[in-house]
Amino acid sequence: MHWENITEYYYAWGAYLVGAAGCSLATWWLFKGMPRAFVHFLVITVMALLVTPYAMDPDTMVMAPALVALGYGSITEGFTAVKPVLKPVIGVWAVLMVLSLVYQWVTRDSYLAKRQRRQDENDQIDADDELLLPPISHSHQDRLPNEVPLRAER
Repeated sequence: MHWENITEYYYAWGAYLVGAAGCSLATWWLFKGMPRAFVHFLVITVMALLVTPYAMDPDTMVMAPALVALGYGSITEGFTAVKPVLKPVIGVWAVLMVLSLVYQWVTRDSYLAKRQRRQDENDQIDADDELLLPPISHSHQDRLPNEVPLRAER
């Protein structure tokens, strides 16, 4: 392998990993309002599919994304040919899921406290909004001369 090819190989992997990080971030952003465990599951699944490498040539250790190997292998050779590629993807996914569950378990108290603070703040904002609403008046002063109300009545 020439130095130019090695440099292009690393640039290609760098660009691919930046794109995979962007996809993972987009997944988190799209689903951040969902329960924390579900968001972790989705982000980890995306990361495991996109980032897991697979040795295309075991002698030279030329790596490619396992997702690419899964896609092309299943199209050209069928499912039986991609079974070896599935093993590292499932292994990486399982390890990341265990790490995520441990992280969620360790940080559950701070997460619940933060969630409770956010709920309290929202309740306070709702209470403040109730105080800012103008009082409802049923007098005829709120009506135009042709008896059309100026504002909706409750």
